[in-house]
Amino acid sequence: MKKKMMTVKKLALTFMVGCLSLGAFASNSPENNEADVSISLSGQHAIVVVRDWNIAANAPASIKVLDKANKAVYEEAVSSGEQHAKRYNFSQMKPGKYTLVLESKTGKVRKPFIVGLDGSVREDKSEIYRSFAPIMIQPRSDRASVHIAFKNIADAPLKLVVLDNSGEVLYSEEVLGLQDYNKKVNLKKLRPGSYTLALYNADYSYYKEVNNY
Repeated sequence: MKKKMMTVKKLALTFMVGCLSLGAFASNSPENNEADVSISLSGQHAIVVVRDWNIAANAPASIKVLDKANKAVYEEAVSSGEQHAKRYNFSQMKPGKYTLVLESKTGKVRKPFIVGLDGSVREDKSEIYRSFAPIMIQPRSDRASVHIAFKNIADAPLKLVVLDNSGEVLYSEEVLGLQDYNKKVNLKKLRPGSYTLALYNADYSYYKEVNNY
């Protein structure tokens, strides 16, 4: 396959071949047809790494970037002679949601990401949270407490806050990624009334109204 880079749309996507060797990312086993794509982000740059994948056994292959409408805005042919760790500058792409797709004759690996208004890039974890819902129980016998239990299923932190009716934050706590949380939030020191428990980050939000009477 030719090493020539193909661009579906003229984007000023600057990429530099990473200094890491191919051997660190390609499997030596021809039977291994699976691939793991990770995106390490730093400001406006994204380092795309392909692991456990034998290019020779899966060629032809390509790396694509799809926009929200599933239209390819960038495409690059991948051959066995190329590095598989590259740094991409997405700062000149329009802000929005995109998906990086590694495609070969054996299948596809998709990795969604977001380009911010300032050109910064981060991995989009909203799909991970699609079926996620915490347990927030306010016992009838103890209206001044709320039992909260969940496991943060992504590697990104979640913020847990208690808000009053005016939106003022009365309590705030950060729950690290992939961590279990199981606590009772005590509202006894708050004046009687309605409050909101919020659990959120850039890709997820959950709100529950509680009454302290």
